[in-house]
Amino acid sequence: HLQGLEFYLLGVYGPNVPDSSFWGSLTTLCSSYRDYPYIVVGDFNTVVDASVDRSSTISASSRDGRDLPAFLDSIDLVDAWRLLHPMERDYTHTSRAHGTHSRIDYVLTSPSLFYVVDTVEHGPLEISDHSMLFLDFSSPHRLSSRRPWRFPAYLYQDKDFFQFLCSKWKDYVSFNTCEELSPITFWEASKAVLRGEIISYVCARKRRIAQGIIQLERRCCETCLAYIQHPSSNTRTLYFSAQYALNALIHDKTKRWFHFKNYSFHRYGNRAGKVLASLVRREWSS
Repeated sequence: HLQGLEFYLLGVYGPNVPDSSFWGSLTTLCSSYRDYPYIVVGDFNTVVDASVDRSSTISASSRDGRDLPAFLDSIDLVDAWRLLHPMERDYTHTSRAHGTHSRIDYVLTSPSLFYVVDTVEHGPLEISDHSMLFLDFSSPHRLSSRRPWRFPAYLYQDKDFFQFLCSKWKDYVSFNTCEELSPITFWEASKAVLRGEIISYVCARKRRIAQGIIQLERRCCETCLAYIQHPSSNTRTLYFSAQYALNALIHDKTKRWFHFKNYSFHRYGNRAGKVLASLVRREWSS
């Protein structure tokens, strides 16, 4: 249940070799749960149509165009990306060993859910040799949540942030030094002023990182396309260097996320009931 929509979400990792028993078991599993429509996502390790979903039919499997289409028909699913991009050729997996590309990662939906799908896009190849898949859909209900402001603990050891904060503190002291101002008012007002400066710094930092990720993703897509169309050592180097730079930026972003989660759980570590209640409440709201 997600924001007014009820559906089954199923993640699939298909076998690397032809295995009819896997597809039979998957079909049986899905057939036994038909109360709600399906969204099925994952790496299927096969394609619907090798002529458009692989860059070269030399690497095509004997099961291409058989197992996955049969599964779609048996459960009544549609290939959301293909319906939105009927004439486009794009790939989600790159085999560096064979120098080939294929679209083996799919977002499949029940026809009754496709009407809420806004976009399905392939992201750049970042951490792995598979592209990310982005699914955006409209929801009957939009939920908003606000959590109280917390000091960005991940910036404790950031030298640029430390210098910024010291500079703002000196500015505050220089503008608010007078005999009529009580120490209590001086201190309480300083917390509000510095909090505003910190929020401004963090927002600007997030914008710079987000813009950097967008630019590197665009460069990854461009260099990947150039490598696909004109494979050479030069285009390969440009593609892998862009991918490495993007991986480094995303790695840093992930570290900050883990730092935040680690802080959250340590903060409530001696009050397990409170953190569990918070998790349950968040689950219910979604």
